[in-house]
Amino acid sequence: MKKTKLAIVTGWPSAERGIALNSARSLYDHLDKERFDITILYINPHYERFSIPSKQIYSNTPLDFDYYLKQQWWLPGQEWRQLIQQQDIVFPTIPGPFWEDGQLQQILEDLKVRYVGSGVAGCANTSDKMRCQEILAENNFVTLGNSLMHKKWEVLPQLNEGKRVVKPLHGGSSIGVHIFENVQDLEKNIAQCFDQEDEVLIEPFCTGKEFTILVLENDQKEAVALLPTQIEFAHDTFFDYRKKYLSTTDTIYSTPAHWDPEVIQQIRVQAQKVFYAFGLRDFARLDWRVLSDGRIWFSDINPISGMEQNSFLFQQTSLLGWTHRQTIEYVMDKKLASYDTSVSKKEAIPVVFGWNTAERQVSVLSGTNVLMKLQNSQKYTPLPIILTTDNVLYYIPLSLWLLHSVEEIETKIALWQDPNYFAQLLAYQESLCEHLHVDVEMWAWTLFVPYATSREEMAKKYSFVFLGLHGGDGEDGTIQALLDSLGMKYNGPWVEASRICANKVDTKKIIDQAEIPHVRTARYIIVDTYGDESKIRDEIVARIPSHAWILKPIDDGCSAGIFKFSNYEQFQKVLWYYRSDELYVPAKAIHPDHGIISMPTHKVDQLLIEEFVETDVADLNNLNIQRKVVSGYIEVTVSIIGLKDHIHALNPSQTIAAEEVLSVEEKFMWWTGVNLTPPPQPYVSVEAIEQVKQSIEKVSHVLWLACYSRIDAFMHTQTGDLIIIEVNTLPGMTASTVFFQQWLQEDEMIYPLPLIEKIIELGKQS
Repeated sequence: MKKTKLAIVTGWPSAERGIALNSARSLYDHLDKERFDITILYINPHYERFSIPSKQIYSNTPLDFDYYLKQQWWLPGQEWRQLIQQQDIVFPTIPGPFWEDGQLQQILEDLKVRYVGSGVAGCANTSDKMRCQEILAENNFVTLGNSLMHKKWEVLPQLNEGKRVVKPLHGGSSIGVHIFENVQDLEKNIAQCFDQEDEVLIEPFCTGKEFTILVLENDQKEAVALLPTQIEFAHDTFFDYRKKYLSTTDTIYSTPAHWDPEVIQQIRVQAQKVFYAFGLRDFARLDWRVLSDGRIWFSDINPISGMEQNSFLFQQTSLLGWTHRQTIEYVMDKKLASYDTSVSKKEAIPVVFGWNTAERQVSVLSGTNVLMKLQNSQKYTPLPIILTTDNVLYYIPLSLWLLHSVEEIETKIALWQDPNYFAQLLAYQESLCEHLHVDVEMWAWTLFVPYATSREEMAKKYSFVFLGLHGGDGEDGTIQALLDSLGMKYNGPWVEASRICANKVDTKKIIDQAEIPHVRTARYIIVDTYGDESKIRDEIVARIPSHAWILKPIDDGCSAGIFKFSNYEQFQKVLWYYRSDELYVPAKAIHPDHGIISMPTHKVDQLLIEEFVETDVADLNNLNIQRKVVSGYIEVTVSIIGLKDHIHALNPSQTIAAEEVLSVEEKFMWWTGVNLTPPPQPYVSVEAIEQVKQSIEKVSHVLWLACYSRIDAFMHTQTGDLIIIEVNTLPGMTASTVFFQQWLQEDEMIYPLPLIEKIIELGKQS
């Protein structure tokens, strides 16, 4: 069968280009490679166009590869147009200008190339937020009024008092959005609002409840609104990018929203009318609020939805029983292929994620990504199992493992077990499938009531379990020992290696005692959390002479409760948080250079204090590397894989922190952290990289590591000397994990799905 040529267009000089890359990755993962011949077209912030290998979309951010793109893959304008014309269909994943304002659509129409999504006029009218509100008013929809478009060079007009929201006129719905308490605050700080573009929309602040809804177009060009999602917040109501894209308890999604069926139907009808009013097609996402008087205000109309793995599009279609691949195919073709419901010959693999550690939300991201990848495996059928915070295992359907947090999944498990609620979900599924002209009988079996299981029951049915857990009992050998007793195999190192590496002090002692050439650990002391502060300070200064220090729990994961401090006052603040019951440390609470820091979920009696290793500075903001030598050291992370006597270390990745310590976002959240794999020459010598790989293999041997792990360290750029930071025996398996990136830089590169399959095979042999 001849393949359909499909181009994914991503990038562009937008603040949301990292989101675009994430959508492109998700789209590429789920497109049927037997059906499509896929080309990745990328546009950088200098408007230069490239045809890039698919491996690049597994990078965490475009900055991971922007600096060397000109060396290869560049397409002059005419070649870019010729390549576009060779495609049967183009699927853009560019939020913000160029796609959402209709520019790219006009180019594609001029070239007579079919594309997915709305046309030129529909995109142009929704992209301009002021014009969007005017069209809504013209069609008798509710608008806030008192909104105005303001240009950078204009004098701010006289405004009535009140809280205001300022957002880029053509940008997305979170980046570049500012809230001002009053007119004086706005007048004083309006300049910061023009970072994204020179025109902004100023509108009254709305306190109504926030919702979003997807509208799909069926094969008869009829708009069909799906079930609305209600967005609730634990703290402030600003839906910023952290709340949108990082698994956190700050945000709660409810689909369908907490409304009576009659109200939901009214909302769906209004959304469909908006879809028609703007002349949209294929699909769109509408953001709206319910005002205090009950009226509905559509705040943003997005002619293309985000395609990341737990986007609202996939969350809402999952209630139809559709997988990601089926959703994408419906958007393109308005029909679904039949499922093979015969008994599968593939091996069932339980994927367990969740638990009650500080990194449980990262576990949701890792578990979800492994499940996503294995859905397309020819060898294995993944079984999603959540380990709840109260230590119960549940089989859950797709709709629940796309949620934002462990706590959110737990709440929905209880809700779905209500027979009346579940019956209503099935009724919605039947009705929506009817309007989308899809046979509901093909998908009804994919929705099921979550049900509990036990470790013993799992052991009777399955010989292997994939652990998507992070930190605490999930990574310190406790659960591994339990699985050993049940005769089940698992991914990651065996019990004793897991126990040692979970304790940072034990890890240090074993590495230092081994006296591996070119390897040491950071100087450290152990202190009591509730000890005398002044005595601890004196001990720190006496035993670790340094201008700054790192404080962390001895036996937790790689991101919870990690602080840099440089004076006694900051140290006192850190201790206060460790002695409190706070779950998070607010940004800048210790000093101005840190973001939000998650705290361990258990009481910490002892703390590890280490020397702060200052690293060289690398700036990639101009799409090339501007390096400042400080100490000759850079921070790296190195993945290893293999059986105990045949460990292979991959190329190290240089990790670049936006601030002084890598945040949880930079470690696990797509499009935030920068990882250069391998560290670029000539700043880092080839000999140094080879030395690092040899040293890491020796470290892995003395720690008894097997299957796979990740080791974080400081590396000297010329000698390859290492200062080991810590070892992660169940490293993050999120969609853009550096583990995938490192394998894609190997001479015999392996893509994420076969790599996960390789980890399973190694786990079975360990």
